[in-house]
Amino acid sequence: MDFSNMEVTIDHIADAGAKIKAYATVTFDGMFKVHGVRLAESKQGLNIFMPQKAFNKNGKTLYTDVFHPITSGARTALKEAVIDALTEKRRNKNRRFPMKYRVHCLRPP
Repeated sequence: MDFSNMEVTIDHIADAGAKIKAYATVTFDGMFKVHGVRLAESKQGLNIFMPQKAFNKNGKTLYTDVFHPITSGARTALKEAVIDALTEKRRNKNRRFPMKYRVHCLRPP
């Protein structure tokens, strides 16, 4: 599977001032789709957070990522793709049809 070809759809943009900035769906090389990728403000600036599943262990609610990049290069490429798609969507906010943004990485992560 080639992860250098990502298609990002911004599903929701949060209100100004919210910690979570947007929710996105990412399709990798037309073969693998991940819903619920969040772009949020953190202490290190904008970061992506993967969709999670909650489970109980010893009476505590814990969370585990349903999907996550393994390498830092893959995480950086995914983060940049989501930020680029959000920037493009904000530029074209008056368009009425769903927009998808195809992002081609210069090299595989």
